[in-house]
Amino acid sequence: MSFESDLRVLEENRPCFVADYGRSGAILNFKNERANDAAQASIREYQRIKLRTVMAEHESIWRKVIAGVFTAGIIAVLGWFLPGLLTVVAKFLLTIWRRCIHLVGVPAWLLTLLLLYVGTSLIRAYLRHRSRIRQKSQPSDDSPDEPDWRDYTCNVFHEIVWRWSYASRGRLFHLLPFCFKCDTQIHPKIGSIGPLGEKTDYTCDHCGNQVLLDGSHEQVLGWISRQIQRKLRSPSKEWKTAIKTHGWRNK
Repeated sequence: MSFESDLRVLEENRPCFVADYGRSGAILNFKNERANDAAQASIREYQRIKLRTVMAEHESIWRKVIAGVFTAGIIAVLGWFLPGLLTVVAKFLLTIWRRCIHLVGVPAWLLTLLLLYVGTSLIRAYLRHRSRIRQKSQPSDDSPDEPDWRDYTCNVFHEIVWRWSYASRGRLFHLLPFCFKCDTQIHPKIGSIGPLGEKTDYTCDHCGNQVLLDGSHEQVLGWISRQIQRKLRSPSKEWKTAIKTHGWRNK
């Protein structure tokens, strides 16, 4: 900020004192005109706010009056039409009730067919309910001996132990390789890149067991994932055989 702007601010904000003198030179009245202007501005602002508040209160009262008149009109209309409407509904229900209790002549053969149909329907519903109860009770009895497909989380491919987990809808994730000899997790490395393509080196840091596989690590993971999904879908349920063979590796 420049010196001229600072001086202008001081000129605007400095007080302005006015004094009235008598004949003898004595000061009769001493006041600050700028302070009086500020007080007058505050009073005008207060009056403006007060006026807005009063107008808002009057507007709210008018809204309540209009809503009350509208509600009274609706109640009057309902009071005019409601008795007739209730009479029509009561007559309709009474007619239906009379139709239901009215005696009708039915041939014996038709009544016999209806009874047979109802009886067979009840027997079939009972048998279905009983079969559902048996199906629900069988998995609970066989669960200690029969493995579930979600227990299939380990298998051996290309002399490497692979472990994984299942996400929602059976999707595989955390597919990791481990050493076949000492069961140490393996960090794959690029083995070589030659005319025949890339090879991935799976060497154990603990025992030095080495396995070279064709393709990059992502390609190997894709192949292993497809083999796992194939075992899960196989009619012979190969995943059960894998659990019995390599299940001890998950312990």
